[in-house]
Amino acid sequence: MIRRLIPFVLFLPAALAAADNLIVCDEIPAMQNLARQVETRLHQSTEITSQDKLPATLAGFRNVTVYIHGDLHEAAENAFIEYAKNGGNLVLLHHSISSGKRKNKAWLPFLGVTLPDKYRYIDDMTWDIVPASGGPPITMHETEIYLNHQNDGNRTVLFGLNFTDPRTGDHFEQPIAAWTRKTERGTVWYFMPGHKASDFEYEPYVAVLMTAYRR
Repeated sequence: MIRRLIPFVLFLPAALAAADNLIVCDEIPAMQNLARQVETRLHQSTEITSQDKLPATLAGFRNVTVYIHGDLHEAAENAFIEYAKNGGNLVLLHHSISSGKRKNKAWLPFLGVTLPDKYRYIDDMTWDIVPASGGPPITMHETEIYLNHQNDGNRTVLFGLNFTDPRTGDHFEQPIAAWTRKTERGTVWYFMPGHKASDFEYEPYVAVLMTAYRR
């Protein structure tokens, strides 16, 4: 009854959790936009919470989305990994893979990702994500880009990226900007774009994101 009146719920106590999806984040407006898209397009209910308010288990959620800009707490790190390994569908967005996560013991190794010394980010740039299967690129407008993620081979590439830095003229073509991989009984997805709340209202990109969510 509650879900008919309220499309998504902020910080719902674990004892009352009954939604299809859980979004764990530290930046609420962007994930409110994403929750609206999931509700409208997929007709799935969504809860939004913070990593210090996780339910005792994530196993009951169809999809768990992570959008954590700051430090990733060890308890949340372990909960996400356990969820994915045990059959969950874990969707990671933007800064869920970033330099601050180097401090986590298990996170980047679990994802098969290395952030070398040449890894860097550039704010508010226009750049393209390019489908690995062919087709026209999707241009992301005035949002943050990450360069030089290093990924092991255990993944299916969804998008690469093209970017020309207008300040220097340097051009970057990188093969991986979004991917999916199996992890024991579950699946992990990663999508690099998403620094701004408006990215989650941008039709071409939102349509891509929806492919990651279990119907």
